Amino acid sequence: MRGGFRETALGGLFVLVASYLLVVPGRRLWGPTIDRVGEFGFLLVLIGVCLACGAGFGALTGIRSLPLLVGGAVVYSVWWLFLEATAGPFDSPVHVLLGTFMLGGFAVGVRLAGTARSRYG
Repeated sequence: MRGGFRETALGGLFVLVASYLLVVPGRRLWGPTIDRVGEFGFLLVLIGVCLACGAGFGALTGIRSLPLLVGGAVVYSVWWLFLEATAGPFDSPVHVLLGTFMLGGFAVGVRLAGTARSRYG
């Protein structure tokens, strides 16, 4: 897929939907994981899940990692500004760190899918 703005918009939409589904507000989806493996283990599991989601999305769409990163960065920036405006200032930057780890996982997954596609057809 080579589409400039369309590819970037598609990457941003994927990041928005996947992030929302992985971290649904008000639902304690990751609580049991954190309780069992701790915070560091949780980050590794979350990055692994994001990597798998990104690889699947990359394999299905053929998107490149740079447009996904740009679209995802725009989505996260708007999302964080929205959260700051509606929920007030946060005492901790944990939402920024989680978003960064998630976006990195998505991008690495997309990159791995692209590499696999170019090597193995």
